[in-house]
Amino acid sequence: MKQVLIFCFFFLFIFLFAVNIIDCYKFYNRRKSTQYSLSKEESKEFKFFIRDYKKGKNKILLNKLDSIIIIPNAWMENASKVELNPIRKSKLKIDRFNLIIPINLKNYNQLPFSLKCVDEQGNKNTAFYVYEPLNSFIFSLHYLPKDSINIFIEEKGSEGWDNASLTDSFTYYQ
Repeated sequence: MKQVLIFCFFFLFIFLFAVNIIDCYKFYNRRKSTQYSLSKEESKEFKFFIRDYKKGKNKILLNKLDSIIIIPNAWMENASKVELNPIRKSKLKIDRFNLIIPINLKNYNQLPFSLKCVDEQGNKNTAFYVYEPLNSFIFSLHYLPKDSINIFIEEKGSEGWDNASLTDSFTYYQ
C-alpha cells in the first residue's frame, strides 16, 4: 500500500510539473519576445502603467483615403520582458517605455498610414501596429517624455510606402 501511495504522489508531482511547463510554454508563445501589455488593465496589474496622455485634437484627416480617424487618449507604461522558468512565469521591467495609442484599424487589410515621433534627443521613432487583441499603435521609446509628445501622420502613397508623405500631426499631453 505504501508503494502505491508513493507512486500516486510521484505521478501527481510529475503531472503538476508537466501542467506548469505547458502553461509557461503557452504564456511564452502568446507573448514570444513582445514587450508590451495586452491592455491597460494588464499594465496596471503588473505595475507597469505610468500615466495617461490626453489628446490635443479629436481627429485626423487621411487625405489619400478621404477618411477621418478618431484620435483616442493614449497611455504610457514601462516596457517589459518575459522571464520564463518551470516554477513561475513573470514579466520584468526593462529600461524602455511604451506609448500605446489604441486606434482600431480592423476595417483596413493594410495600414493606410503610420505614426512617427521625434524624441527630445532628436531620435526618430516609428510606431508599430498590433492587431488582436490590442488594436493599437505602439511607440517603443528610450526615454519617458516630460510634458507632451508630438505625433506625425505619414500616409502611404499611391505607389506604396516609397512615396509616403507627412500629412498631419497631433500632440498628447499629460
